[in-house]
Amino acid sequence: MLLLISALPVSVVTLLNTQELRRQTADDSRAELGNLAKSVAEHQERIIEGTGILLLAEADALKTSDPVLCGSRVTRVLSDTSLYANIGAANTRGEIFCSALQREPRPKVADRSWFSRSLKAKGVGVGEYQIEPASGKPSIIVGYPFRNYDGEVQGVVFAAIDLTWLSNVTGEINPPTGSVLTLTDREVTILVRYPESSDLVGQKLPEVELPADLVGDGTTSVAGPDGSLRWVGFARTSFISDGAMTASISLSEENVFADVDSLQQKNLATQVLRGVLIIVLTWVFSERLIISPVGALASAARRLAAGDLTARTGLTHGSDELGELARAFDEMADARQQVEAARSRLVAVVESSNDAVISTSTEGVITSWNAAAERLYGYSAAEALGQPGDFLIAPDRIFEIAHLPIAVGVRQVFSNFETVRVTKGGRHIPVSVKIFPLLDPAGQILGQADITTDISARLKAEATETRLAALVESSADAIIGYTLEGVVTDWNRAAERLYGYSANEAMGKSLHLVTPPDRRDELHRILGQIAAGESAHFETVRMTKEGRMVDVSIVTSPVRDTAGNVVGGSSIIRDVTEQKRLMEALRQSESQLSLVYTQMNDAVFYLGVEHGDQFRFISVNPAFTKATGLTAIAVVGKLIQEVVPEPSLQWVLDRYKEAIREKKIIQWNDHSNYLGGAKHGEVSIAPVFDAEGRCTNLVGTRHDVTEQQQAADALAQRARDLQRSNEQLEQFAYVASHDLQEPLRMVASYTQLLRRRYGEQLDAAANEYIDFAVDGANRMQSLIKDLLEFSRVDRRGAPLKPVSLDEVVKMAVDSCQLLIQDSGAEVIYAELPVVLGDQVQLMQVFQNLLANAIKFRRDVAPRIVIEATREGGMWSIRVVDNGIGFNERFNERIFEMFERLHTRKDYPGTGIGLAIVRRIVERHGGAISARSQPGVGSVFTITLKATSEREAPL
Repeated sequence: MLLLISALPVSVVTLLNTQELRRQTADDSRAELGNLAKSVAEHQERIIEGTGILLLAEADALKTSDPVLCGSRVTRVLSDTSLYANIGAANTRGEIFCSALQREPRPKVADRSWFSRSLKAKGVGVGEYQIEPASGKPSIIVGYPFRNYDGEVQGVVFAAIDLTWLSNVTGEINPPTGSVLTLTDREVTILVRYPESSDLVGQKLPEVELPADLVGDGTTSVAGPDGSLRWVGFARTSFISDGAMTASISLSEENVFADVDSLQQKNLATQVLRGVLIIVLTWVFSERLIISPVGALASAARRLAAGDLTARTGLTHGSDELGELARAFDEMADARQQVEAARSRLVAVVESSNDAVISTSTEGVITSWNAAAERLYGYSAAEALGQPGDFLIAPDRIFEIAHLPIAVGVRQVFSNFETVRVTKGGRHIPVSVKIFPLLDPAGQILGQADITTDISARLKAEATETRLAALVESSADAIIGYTLEGVVTDWNRAAERLYGYSANEAMGKSLHLVTPPDRRDELHRILGQIAAGESAHFETVRMTKEGRMVDVSIVTSPVRDTAGNVVGGSSIIRDVTEQKRLMEALRQSESQLSLVYTQMNDAVFYLGVEHGDQFRFISVNPAFTKATGLTAIAVVGKLIQEVVPEPSLQWVLDRYKEAIREKKIIQWNDHSNYLGGAKHGEVSIAPVFDAEGRCTNLVGTRHDVTEQQQAADALAQRARDLQRSNEQLEQFAYVASHDLQEPLRMVASYTQLLRRRYGEQLDAAANEYIDFAVDGANRMQSLIKDLLEFSRVDRRGAPLKPVSLDEVVKMAVDSCQLLIQDSGAEVIYAELPVVLGDQVQLMQVFQNLLANAIKFRRDVAPRIVIEATREGGMWSIRVVDNGIGFNERFNERIFEMFERLHTRKDYPGTGIGLAIVRRIVERHGGAISARSQPGVGSVFTITLKATSEREAPL
């Protein structure tokens, strides 16, 4: 009864406490639901931000134009974490050019919200719910733009977050029993539903569960489908994710107070039982059972606190409370001793690691620094401890400072984060960093640990491997790798071109594929040599895909593993079909050259160069012995001094040395007395140099020009005689014309005087005879003048120089002005070129042509057109008239001396004008021709040398 009385007050207090607890539970539940929702939202945001950091770190690798290297990289990144369903990159047009999961055809993503948000915001962009095409997993995609060196956006790198994994991670927050955790995107599509079925993922969240008009973070109450009240905590992501997701946790009111109601029923009985137990324990326990064990526990605790890891209670581990307490203490002491041992081992491992292991506090201060970190960065532990961790970050990587703590905040290990760090000496080194959080037993973050590996050697090896692969692929020679059994393992592009088989067709096949049946024994022998570690170089025949046989040169080498064991072979194959053809052609050419060498009429000799200034005969051809009268035995092997006598020797030696010094062929004319007599020759000497630029040989030829020289001498003599004769004839013509004109003038003068004095006394016949005599004298004078002019064309012509035909024709027109006016002629010309000529003589040419065109006219006014066209280095000038014309069978006659097509009565003249024109044109290096049609007109065409293009008319 006493116990019941003592328990009554306790029961009343318990009831009052239960009511307060019910109120407090309601407040705490609302706060917990709101905090949990906010925690989930922040958790998802950190995942998105962590994804942004990953994409930022991988941007340089993912934006490469090589899809193979890019695909390899993202595949490796995807294998390091289960968070992502896919990783890749797309250009600014939304075309995916790199993906860890290949899918053909690759989809375009230009219309996806994450893509447009990434480009528009120039930062992290988050999309809505979708089924990732390549993996088939429900996901949301996070994008991040990448730029070139000029800061221009080149595309977007992306990662598809696997909602299945996201659901598992979200469930780790241990929401209250009976609660439902939901994560939705902007479109209120369910991304995560925990712990309900994942079948709801991808469906729209009913507004009855979370009203659409709610904003920000907080809690609310909604009526469930069954009419029961549910409390809901909700929060939206912000910052980088831009409200991309909303987290909500709902719990029924029944579940909220379930524990409180149960506790209310149990508390009364518990309090009564507790009072009874207190009385019983006080009565039962004695000094021996309580005080002594407690003292032992206290002593062991003090020793353990002082650092004695061997301290134990020494008490029996019974089933009573002190026994349980002793067991717990001793087990804790054992665990601490094991932890300290493990810590010692861990410290030893960290200190002996080849990787730099650094830990930092939550404030970013370095708290540990192993020996490898000292070797890598050059700072001792004393210099590094207590420093901020960012002093190792390169200036161009300073943006990493803001992101790395986020990686720790999401409690996610970041592996293979490649970046650049700075050593004490200022050297920038490429490193791979693995970052993971340091947690206390309660899961609270204490800091982070970085394991840093110097990847300089790896990058160099990868670059070397890439270069070697590029060299193999770009090699003009076929390169094939194979096993010791002859199975193909490597097949480059040159092998495809040589044999016609693609790499896919050849890989995994036997080398019998390209070996002719009759060469199989040869292949087996070569494989045996490779297995024995021997290399070989040989020429053989191989067979293409089309069955064509090709001559090849093959170099085989054994391939060894890292232990030096032969594991296969490689062959470098070159098609020598053309080379063999050329060698055969060269052999035939050498045979032909040898035949020519022995049969040619020119003397040929071949000299060796010794010590730079000594020349020894190596060979001479038969023409040499015939020309010099010396036998081959008397010459071959002898120095030049032993064959060529003075005084010619020094001249010849100087020419040889000049050819070597100037590195060119030297030629000269030779006049020597040989056994057969004096001979003239044209000698050439050509130096031959080796690869180092040393002259090793001289090749000489001597072309005998004795007969040509004799003929040339005779021709020169005849030219001199002819020139002298021409000069005498010209002098005679001048004198004769002068002496002939004097009596003609006297005859004409006295005949005219006779008419004036005695004309009236003479009859008509006498006056007619007088007219005939005067006319004959005048015609004879004109003839003599024209002959004299013809003879002076060459002697009195001026040197040729640039002359404007516009000016020449104008002068000719002016000189024929009276004829033009009397006949009513029209002369048309414009933009005539500049030619090389004698202005006076060219004026005479056009004056004669104009006068003839006017003289030989029809009963219409003469019309004369002068025009020019360019033909290579010459100008073609055409003089076109509308005169009487002539029959073209007389084309050549009209340019001959004294040739006339008409009588003097019809058309007066001497018949020498066109002969003078042709001689002047020929003196200018040109030609004249004529075309005509009787009754229509004539065309005279003159060709004259042009000057530069600049001087030609436009």
